[in-house]
Amino acid sequence: MSKPKPDKPLNYMQKQSIRFVDNGDPPFIAKMKAGMGYRDTKIEDKFAPETKQTDDEIREENDVLNLKPEDQPVVVVLKEGSDMTQEEYDEEVKKKAAELDRKKIDDGKITFKKPTAKRPNDESVDEAAAASDAVIKDKTLRLEAEKKRDDAIKKKTNTALLSFGDDEEEE
Repeated sequence: MSKPKPDKPLNYMQKQSIRFVDNGDPPFIAKMKAGMGYRDTKIEDKFAPETKQTDDEIREENDVLNLKPEDQPVVVVLKEGSDMTQEEYDEEVKKKAAELDRKKIDDGKITFKKPTAKRPNDESVDEAAAASDAVIKDKTLRLEAEKKRDDAIKKKTNTALLSFGDDEEEE
C-alpha cells in the first residue's frame, strides 16, 4: 500500500488496514501492579456465574435466628401429632445456629486467639492502690498510709507542665 500524503485523508482501504497491537504493560508498571495486588479484569469475569451467597441472602436465610424473642413468630399447634411445638421449634433454632457457627469456623470467618496477658502497670501505682485498698484498723497506720499515697501521687505530677494557679495556693 502506498503511504498517504500528510495533507490527504485516509481512504477506505487504508482505514480498514489499521490494527491494534497490544504489547502488554512495560516492566515497571507490571511490577507496580504486582506489588499492589492488581488483577486484570476480563470480560469472562463479568459473565461468570455467582456461586457465593451475598451477605443479604445469608441474612434473609437466617432472619428468624437474628430476631429478638419478642419479635419471633408465635407457634400455634393445631394438630398435636403433625404440627411443630414451641419446644421443637426452639431445638431447631439451636441446631441451625450451631450449624451456622460451625460453617463460619470452617470457612475461617471466626478465629480463636489465645488471650494476651495484661501488661504490668507502674509499680508505684500498684503500691498506692494496694495501700488504699487494704483495710487498716489502726488510726496511726491509716494516717501513715494516706501520707505515703499522697506523696506517691505528688511525685507523679509532671513538673514539665506550666502551672499558673500554684503561686496563689502557696500564699
